[in-house]
Amino acid sequence: MGKYIAKRLLQLIPLLFIVSILAFGLVRILPGGAAAAYLTARNIAPTKESIAAAEEYLGLNQPLLTQYLLWLKKAASFDFGISYATNKAITPEIFGALRNTMGLAAMAVVWLILISVPLGIFSAKKPNGAFDHFSRGFAFLCASAPSFLVGFLFVLLFSVKLKLLPSFGKKDFTSYLMPSLTLALGYIASYSRILRNSLLENMGSTNVLYARARGLTEKRIFRAHTLRNSMIPVISNFCLSIGGMLAGSVIVESVFSWPGMGRLIIGSIEARDYPMIQAYIVIMALLYITVNLSADILCAAINPKIRYEA
Repeated sequence: MGKYIAKRLLQLIPLLFIVSILAFGLVRILPGGAAAAYLTARNIAPTKESIAAAEEYLGLNQPLLTQYLLWLKKAASFDFGISYATNKAITPEIFGALRNTMGLAAMAVVWLILISVPLGIFSAKKPNGAFDHFSRGFAFLCASAPSFLVGFLFVLLFSVKLKLLPSFGKKDFTSYLMPSLTLALGYIASYSRILRNSLLENMGSTNVLYARARGLTEKRIFRAHTLRNSMIPVISNFCLSIGGMLAGSVIVESVFSWPGMGRLIIGSIEARDYPMIQAYIVIMALLYITVNLSADILCAAINPKIRYEA
């Protein structure tokens, strides 16, 4: 297992290098220039002289390679400098927003497990039965409904009409319920069907047939063989969906005025806050890579054949 983890970590080095190049280079090709954006944020007219002074102050007049190496050295220690828009240190600001988004995503995962796993299991128990048809219809409805529309309907029902839940902001635990369920619904649809199909496939596998021949109970066969092996594609697909979930949080956070990464990056793009945009790219890429690595390790722990084939 240790060799497998070491091999996967080594494979991440070129990927991290590419991410750093993209994060550094992207803001250099955006219109307007970083110096002009810096001046505009401070209500200073971007004249030729002021732009030259700002470039010298920000180190933008140095050779590109020197700029990149200096930026990379600071970014490696999570020092992303000062925000153009707020004139505050970026790292505490972006990690505060990340904590809120991760809390929202974690609650969405709880909804995902609580709803999609039972749906998938009961649908697989009696394929093409009444519950399977209900599950299919529910999945279609969840997948078809836009998250912003679902969010507005939740606010209208639970906040305006019933007055049970807060409609916006982060106040207490109840503030997580509506935005996290809104974020989870589309994934509940897909993962309930993925689990259902995977269970049906594994129910007819040779491992299950051999376990039955040995006289094991159906309950033990289901836990030890069918469900365990069926979770591998679910975990793999879930990690591929992390990017979509985090991107989808932009819309959900806008609907519920949630102080997370989605609202932060929208404000940064509007303000042309280039250091914040760079930090966002790096942090989100690291997060995505970490989750995928964790999923690979978890899948390898569940099914040792994966690490032997790698």
